Amino acid sequence: GNNNNYQLLYNVTNANVYQRLLHATYTGINKIYNANTLGQSTYTISGIYAGDIVDISNIYLSNFNDIYSGYNKPVYISNVTLTGANYYNYAIDPSGYASNANITPSLISATFNIVKTYDKTNIAPINYYTLSGYFDIDIGLLSLSSTIYGYFRDINANYNVIADISGISLFGPSSIIQNYYINSQA
Repeated sequence: GNNNNYQLLYNVTNANVYQRLLHATYTGINKIYNANTLGQSTYTISGIYAGDIVDISNIYLSNFNDIYSGYNKPVYISNVTLTGANYYNYAIDPSGYASNANITPSLISATFNIVKTYDKTNIAPINYYTLSGYFDIDIGLLSLSSTIYGYFRDINANYNVIADISGISLFGPSSIIQNYYINSQA
C-alpha cells in the first residue's frame, strides 16, 4: 500500500505520567527518658531509579507513643517529604511507623547532708537530701524511700568524715519512678 493519500490532522496527543510511589522503611532509635515523645529514626528508601537524586527531607518527625520509659515501644513517623533534583517524579507516604524502640530510665543523683554530735557510734543520721537529674514535669513526684542507712567510716569527731549510705531507692508513683534509676549506695 501506498499511504500518500492520507495526512495526519493532529500528530500530538496528551498523556499522564504519574509519580512513582516510593517505599520507606524506618528503624526507631533507642533513647534515654527525657520527659517528651520526640525520638529519632533511620530509614531506607526503595523504588528510586538509578541515577535519580531523591531523598527524604531531614524535617520528618519521629515520635514515641508516650513519654514513659519502656521496651519495644511504637515510634510514629510524620511530615515525610521528598527532596533532591528528581523528587517531583516520586511520591511517598507522609506518615507511617518505625520498628519499635526503647526508652530507658534516666539516672538520678542524690546528695546527702549528715550532721551529728559525737556519740561513740558510727551511725550517720541523714538530716536531709537533695535529688538532681530529674525533669521539671516530675518535680514533687519523686522522693527516696525511708529505708536509707548511713554509717561513718570513723567514729571520731571531725569535719568532712566519709559516710557510706545504703538502701537508697526511689519512692513515688510507679508511672514516674519507672522513668528513673538511682544507685543503691553512695
